[in-house]
Amino acid sequence: MRHFTIDQSGKAEDTSVDTILAFSSSEIQYSIMIPKKIKQNIFIQCQKKHKTNLALRLFSYGLYLLLKEKTNNESVVIIDDEYPGHSKDIKQYLMQHSNLQREQIRFELIGKKDQAHKIAYMTFCGKLKPNRIVNERDLNLSLIVQGGRIKELLK
Repeated sequence: MRHFTIDQSGKAEDTSVDTILAFSSSEIQYSIMIPKKIKQNIFIQCQKKHKTNLALRLFSYGLYLLLKEKTNNESVVIIDDEYPGHSKDIKQYLMQHSNLQREQIRFELIGKKDQAHKIAYMTFCGKLKPNRIVNERDLNLSLIVQGGRIKELLK
């Protein structure tokens, strides 16, 4: 069973900085960057309505892109609790858009000593390059703002 710990540097809702999502397992380390320009475009297209809910969707979609093709039915994903009180929504989104099941996704405080935190932070500071830079083609705006409460809120 492979355990992934995941951390973020540069909050999804902060459009003045790039967002880095990184994971670490015993076998692999990987990071993605969502450039601030892409985040700005998303918030502009959605007219900055309900920024927190949109940020949760962007964070969740970023997790999906980070983990895509890296997890399987034996993986356990431990996500730093970046958005307390919203883990249920993030978990639901991941279950809808990935191969992960409820029992495979956990939220915990990762801490600064975890390798995922170090990778995210060092990439955020420019000391490491991200494995992947998310571009406009990677993002599906309808997936980010679709479904449930957020679609209703954005009308």
